[in-house]
Parts: sequence; structure tokens; C-alpha cells
Amino acid sequence: MSRKNILLVSTAAIILLIILCTAKLYANNVNNNDFVFTIDGVPVAEEEFYIFYQNNKAMTANYFKTKYNIDYNAAFWTSTYNGENPSDYAKQKAIDDLKKYKIEQLIMKEHQIIKDLSFGHFTEDLEAENKERRHKLENKEPIYGLTQFTKLQYYSYLHSNRYANLINSLMDSPAYSLNDSVYREYYEKQKQFYSKGFKLEGQLITTANVAYQTIFNSVKDGKQDSSNSVVIESMALDLQEISKEDLIKRSLYELALKLNENEFSEIFPYNNMNAIFKLTKKQSLGYKGFEDVKSDVKKLYINDKIQQQIADRLKTAKVIINQPAYDKLMLK
Repeated sequence: MSRKNILLVSTAAIILLIILCTAKLYANNVNNNDFVFTIDGVPVAEEEFYIFYQNNKAMTANYFKTKYNIDYNAAFWTSTYNGENPSDYAKQKAIDDLKKYKIEQLIMKEHQIIKDLSFGHFTEDLEAENKERRHKLENKEPIYGLTQFTKLQYYSYLHSNRYANLINSLMDSPAYSLNDSVYREYYEKQKQFYSKGFKLEGQLITTANVAYQTIFNSVKDGKQDSSNSVVIESMALDLQEISKEDLIKRSLYELALKLNENEFSEIFPYNNMNAIFKLTKKQSLGYKGFEDVKSDVKKLYINDKIQQQIADRLKTAKVIINQPAYDKLMLK
């Protein structure tokens, strides 16, 4: 055999060995019972799946209560109601949740925001984060947010931070270095997000009388209050003029904002009294200018494009269920 042929045979043998090793490694990773399903080849570990499965427990119980008037009981998860099984319903919801998370994570990985998608890496990160927060707590150092994360809390926290990093990383991408006219047009379509708010005028009507329901009905009908127990105060509410510490006024502003002109609110507690609010005037304060919010507009535009990518990929994503692992999971 010539030297050239020997070299070709050796090269082919090496390539075959690599293929066999890769196939064996893939088989070891996915052909076992420690994952519930794969999406586009990415496995979802049992423990990772169970976090979302468990998180859908209350929603599932509420669904079956509303639809079939079924109260939660010991046989709930193993029973079938008009062909629907609660456990399978919760599992499908968990799959739906995780499919979107995983597609987003795959996109983050493609943009070098995430290096390792494995759940083992996630749990290592969680342990390290909680350990650091315990250390700060012991040393009386400031901690922002929770002192300790559960798996679900950290999953959501980490994912949100990574997604924000993805959007920020694309701000300088050539794909989004577009003419200002593109972003101006988008700004006009999304202008409601950049409102300066409203100046609201109305009447705050309060009473300490125990018959407040009857009294307020009379006020709404335009009748006089013979007991003189009603206080009517004219008010102007502008969120920019209400301090952040004045939670009562801020809450009143949010309530009044939902009303139409000359509409009354429902009864609500106000300074140890019962109250209703009549909105008499709602004046828009205009919108923030494009130049002032240009960066935010661009981020919102990028987010829309990424969400469209996610939606498109979800339509074609290949999901393979590991049936033995899927079947054995059961809520209690």
C-alpha cells in the first residue's frame, strides 16, 4: 500500500473514531432517564422540568375546578375528567413554558451570552450565588433583592438578566445600525410607552358613616346627603408632582387613571374612611421626545425582532419526549 493510501486510510479511521465517540457521548447524554424531553437536541433535565411542573400545580387545580367543578383530592392527579388528566395538563404546560425558555437560551448561546446550557451548571451557579449572599448577610453587607433564591426564583432571575444582556449586546450590532428614520417610525407606533402621563382632576368623596354604600349611591344619583357626613374635596393629580413617598396619593392617581371623564370609581379605603372618586377631567401631558428616548426605542425594537425570531423557531422546534421519564413524574 502506498504512503498516500496509508495516509487516507488513517485519516478515514480517525474521522470514523471521532464520529463513533461523538455518537456514544450523545447517546450517554440523552439515551437515559435523567431528561424529560429534548428541544432541537437540547435536553431538559428531570429536576429542571419538575420546577416548572410543580409551578403549574395551582393553575392546574384552578383550571379543573373552573371547568369541571372538581375539588382537589388525593386521587386528583391520577383521575381523568372528560378525557383530561390533571397531571398531563400540568406537564404540557411545563413543556410549553420550557420550550420558550430553551429557545431563548439557545439564541443567547449563539450570541455568547451563555456558555453552558446544562442544568448542572445552573445548580452550581445557584449554590455559588446563595453562598455569596449568605456571606454578605453574615458580614452585614448590602444585599439587593432576595437573601436566598429558590431554584425557580433564580431560574427566572438569571434568565431575565441574561435576556437583558442579550438586548444590550445587540445595541452595537451591524444588524441594528439602522437609519434613525426606522426607529422614528417605530417610536410613533409605540408612542404610548413614552407618555409623560396625565393631569387628572376630580372629586374625592369620603365618609365615615357605616351606611356608606347607600350614601355613595345617593351622591352618584346627584342627591344631597341629609346626614352631612360626606366630605367632597376637589383634587388635581399629577404623578410628576406627587412624591415617591406619598403612596396614598400615588395609589389614588393609579385608580383615577383607569376612569373615564365623569365616571365614579368603586368604593375604596382612604385614610381610615370609605371613599369614591369622580374623574371630571383627564389631560394628557404629551410624550417624551424621540431624542430623549432613542436608546430605549432601539432596545424595544431589538426586543420585538428577537421575540419574532423566538416565535418563528418555536413553530419549527423539534421536541422529543423521553416517555419513561415523562410518564413516571407525578405531582402530589
